[in-house]
Amino acid sequence: MTRMTTCLLLLLLFFSACDKKTILEDSDTDRKKPVERAVFKITPLKWYNGKTAAVSMTYDGRWGHWKWQHMFEYVLNAAYVRKLAIDFEFVTANFMEDKYEFIREDIRNRAMKLGVHFYGHGHTHSYHDSLSYRESFLSFRHCFYYLDKWGMEPRAYAYPYGAGRKPETQQAVKDAGFICARGLTTDPSLYYICPDDESEPENWYYLPTIPVAENKDGYIGTHSGMAPIFETAIERSSWIIIMYHAIGFPEDWGYYPMSEYLSDVGKLHQLDFWGGNMDMVACYIKERNAFTCEFLSVIEDSDTIEYEIVFSDGLENSVYSQPLTLECNFDSNVNVESIEILSGDEIVTVATIDGATARFNIIPDEKTYRMRITKAAIAE
Repeated sequence: MTRMTTCLLLLLLFFSACDKKTILEDSDTDRKKPVERAVFKITPLKWYNGKTAAVSMTYDGRWGHWKWQHMFEYVLNAAYVRKLAIDFEFVTANFMEDKYEFIREDIRNRAMKLGVHFYGHGHTHSYHDSLSYRESFLSFRHCFYYLDKWGMEPRAYAYPYGAGRKPETQQAVKDAGFICARGLTTDPSLYYICPDDESEPENWYYLPTIPVAENKDGYIGTHSGMAPIFETAIERSSWIIIMYHAIGFPEDWGYYPMSEYLSDVGKLHQLDFWGGNMDMVACYIKERNAFTCEFLSVIEDSDTIEYEIVFSDGLENSVYSQPLTLECNFDSNVNVESIEILSGDEIVTVATIDGATARFNIIPDEKTYRMRITKAAIAE
């Protein structure tokens, strides 16, 4: 066989394969129909994984400090094994020198992989309400800039001394790029964020917190004082933010006994809390409140229904990357065996099925997915 003949045969085989693929794709396209009415309703749940309430534990302490780090590790491990996240402050001016690069590497390569997030705490640990808007903005913006430069994914902020009560200070932290900010609260009635049927915090840039320390006016100093707050948060399906200082360091400001902290995390684990990072709970709420879904087309067979569907929130995907928990409630005459969410041919997630209800987690990122419902038999 000549080289010319071989090339011609290969070309014929190639175009034949292309024709078959085109026919199959055209066939799928021909089978797609507009969605007049889906066989289920889809709703984002109030909290991730359908939990009853959410809790964010925050610790105002300097990560990597020779005196405190060994106890930070103990605190972190106690939370991690109970599937609770804990976040730490970061004052960026403290870490500018090259000699601190090993701490920044530890944060990127280890701590963040263990679920620790770091919230901005100013470029310097300043009382920002005593500063002008511009002075506060520069502190916040420098903080945001370096957190971003060092790969620490800045989203949340916490005011030193709780000094973010002035509207100008709150505007400055917002303008600097942060999506939320933690304040300081000593009124127990204000501890509960998004309680009951409320879906939005009263103020994203002065989120209430539960201040924890022994022998400090307005602070909670024992687990026996914390436990009723946890139970109320569950009863009211709310989000609470806890502010710890100096766990296990009796000589330091804001001391809280380690035994009390361990009782706290034990109780939180026992109750039906989502133990989420402060920034990711904020992302979840904003994504949930902006959520929409669009059904583009449907292909229905005897044993499957497949929708092309877009999950959206209209938010910046590089920032708002927290998966939402979506619940599908099916028509009473539809029996579902399994649901797969695919991007192209790759399975992104699989739903859990409970009777006529299904749940799955996905980021609302404006991409087109295929939602394959298997054995959706119609009862006669």
